[in-house]
Amino acid sequence: MEKPSLILDRLWLGSEFNAQDREELRACGVSHILNVAVEVDKFFPDDFVYMKVNVLDVAGADILPFLDRVCEVRLLVALRRVWG
Repeated sequence: MEKPSLILDRLWLGSEFNAQDREELRACGVSHILNVAVEVDKFFPDDFVYMKVNVLDVAGADILPFLDRVCEVRLLVALRRVWG
C-alpha cells in the first residue's frame, strides 16, 4: 500500500486504504479528515473529526463548489478520496 502524500505542511492526500489505517493517520498527525467521496464512510468516527463532501468518484467531477465550505470550517488537514 502506498503512503499518503504530504501536499503542504499538515495537509495530506491519501486513499481509502490510507483512511482505514488508524496508526498511519496518527503517525502523520492527522486530526481531521475531509472525505471527498460518496462511496466511503467514516472509519474511525470516535478518533477523528470528519467532514464529508459527497462527490462521485468519476472523471470530471467538480469539487470547486464545495471548497468555500471546506475552507470556512478549516478542515484541510487530511484529504481522502477513492481513486477508482
